[in-house]
This record gives sequence, C-alpha cells and structure tokens, in this order.
Amino acid sequence: MVGDAALAVRRFGFKRQTKIHPVDATDDINVLIAALGAAFMGLKGMMMKEDVDHIAAAFERELGLSVSEARDMTTYSDWMVNQCGTENAAFTRVVKRFYRLNGTNGFSSVMAMLAAMSGPNLHNNSAKLWTKCRALSRKVRADHLV
Repeated sequence: MVGDAALAVRRFGFKRQTKIHPVDATDDINVLIAALGAAFMGLKGMMMKEDVDHIAAAFERELGLSVSEARDMTTYSDWMVNQCGTENAAFTRVVKRFYRLNGTNGFSSVMAMLAAMSGPNLHNNSAKLWTKCRALSRKVRADHLV
C-alpha cells in the first residue's frame, strides 16, 4: 500500500514543500474534489473493497479519468485524508482550500461527486453525512475561513 501511495502521489505531481501541508500545496481542483470524496466516505467508518471500487468508478465517471488514473486518484485522495489526521479535519481543510482556489463556483461539482459516491445503498447514514457536508461548505462560504 505504501508503494501504491507513493506512485499515486508522484503521478499527480505532488512535491513536498517544507512547512506547507499537502492539502494547502494542492492546486488541482479534481484532486481536491477527490479528497473531499475520500473524507466523505471515511466519515462512515471502515471502507471495504467494494467501497473503494465504487469510489474509483465515481472518480472515473465524474472526473473523466481512465481506470488506472481513477485507481491512483483513490489512493492519492486517501493519502491526503490521512495527512490531515481525521476525516473531519480533512473535510474542513480541503473545503477551505477548494474555496480559496474556486470561490463558490464548483460546489455543485463537489455535491455531484458526493452523490455519485454515496450511491443508493452504500451506507445507511448518508443523510447524516450529507447534512454535515452541506453545513461545512456553508460555514466556509459564510465565514470566509480562508
């Protein structure tokens, strides 16, 4: 897994910068959307292989990636979430970065990605997670926490 993460990180051009968090060093909107998706999925608890496959398929459809790029994006976004410590911290940090780069434009693409990832039967508490996602994005926009 460590080797897969290192390859995925390199594939998307990440270069570690001293004293800059990986999320704050990311300028690619698709990577940020994927990280939000990974944080969203992580909020439900331990992910199974089926969940990871579902996430990769959502990245492939929604972001227009090839199968191998979608798999690498899944690994990379999971790594970014882990760099934040918790899913809640990752979601908040990534939403802030997304807002800095894109303003209020693009939140509809984030919500489309989250809808594609959650699917009809993926988990029972999706309504609770949706509420949390909307509240965080509203908070960032309202408070201008940038």
